[in-house]
Amino acid sequence: MGRDSVTDSSFLDTRNHTNITSAEQKWSFEFTVTLTTILALVDLCIIVGNCMVLLVIVRHRGMRTRTNLFLVNLAVADLLVGLCVVPFTVTTLMENRWIFGNGAVCMFNGWMNSFCLISSIHTLMYISIHKYFSIVRPLSNPLKLSYIIGMMAAAWLWAAICSTMNVTGLIVEHKPGTSQCGPRYPNDLQMFIIHAIIQITCIVIPFLILVFCYIRMFQEIKRHSQRMRTNSTVAEDLILSQQKKVAVTLLIVLATFVVMALPYFAYANYTTVVKDKKHFSIYLNPVAYTFLFMSSMCNPIIYAFRSPAFREGYKEILCQTPNYVISDGPMGTIKCTTRKAGNGYFHPYSGHPIYRTGQLARYLSASADQLYVRRAKERQVNQASRRISVSADHLPLPTDADDRL
Repeated sequence: MGRDSVTDSSFLDTRNHTNITSAEQKWSFEFTVTLTTILALVDLCIIVGNCMVLLVIVRHRGMRTRTNLFLVNLAVADLLVGLCVVPFTVTTLMENRWIFGNGAVCMFNGWMNSFCLISSIHTLMYISIHKYFSIVRPLSNPLKLSYIIGMMAAAWLWAAICSTMNVTGLIVEHKPGTSQCGPRYPNDLQMFIIHAIIQITCIVIPFLILVFCYIRMFQEIKRHSQRMRTNSTVAEDLILSQQKKVAVTLLIVLATFVVMALPYFAYANYTTVVKDKKHFSIYLNPVAYTFLFMSSMCNPIIYAFRSPAFREGYKEILCQTPNYVISDGPMGTIKCTTRKAGNGYFHPYSGHPIYRTGQLARYLSASADQLYVRRAKERQVNQASRRISVSADHLPLPTDADDRL
């Protein structure tokens, strides 16, 4: 997700533009072919992967949890990167120059760069807040569906406000040697204030909130784990394991974004503090953006490795197996079908009250005894998730059943 507008250190002030332009620096043929090929593949993965994430969540009611709503937000932001941001870099590399001018198209490109990045960062922040209240403060539990929708709207609204501030308050243009449009380097008080506001509200504050929430979440999970070593039930073990896996998955998503964005932010800050801006290598900008774009394709891959539910959903889409329902439940992935079995009879467990579907697939259909045990465990999980004890030390961690819409 390339965005000059948040911290772009390719911001060059006007005095240095003439010097760089006169040198007429061009990317080498080998570099443009290699990076264009990589970006084309990355863009394809971004579009296909995030569309699959959206399809899995939209098509299967069991996947419509509060946490997954935030993942929808993240997927939409990443999809916008693939549709509206990456093509500009690919075209610029192919032409070895910016062909769109400094008019409306350049302003749109600069606006989208900022919009997608800020919405992604704030969505990650709100995910951490949501899981913080779910795990650390389950008694207060204020995050109802209306709160979740409000957070999602706030992420988009603030991204739109900051992006508009960039376009209206700063001079957005294409700088030689860069692959995207963005605002100039701040050279007066107004531009400095706007950049400072965006830096603090879109990077510094979200980062501090993310660090606080994830530290507190894992402290709480560790505390529950230590308490349950001597006194625990099967249901509590399942709940702890499930919440730990969800928290680790979300932390991997965050860590991947930070690692992929690190080259861009290092480049951005380096070019900001260095006064002599005419000797920057023209290869830094597109390479930094490429790493940033790659963060938008990683989330669907992470979900496939970490979530059996998403993995089964991807298989359904790729293998064209209709009439299946995927649910990310406390027992793992439940894959069901409304079709009749090969012998013409429905599976005896077809009236499942939670997943509202027919025949259960391999996760529940091994034998009648296993079926009974799994169903009993599921009842224990649901009962444990609703049990409220007087002491907060004995309060069970919430399950995904509490996270459903």
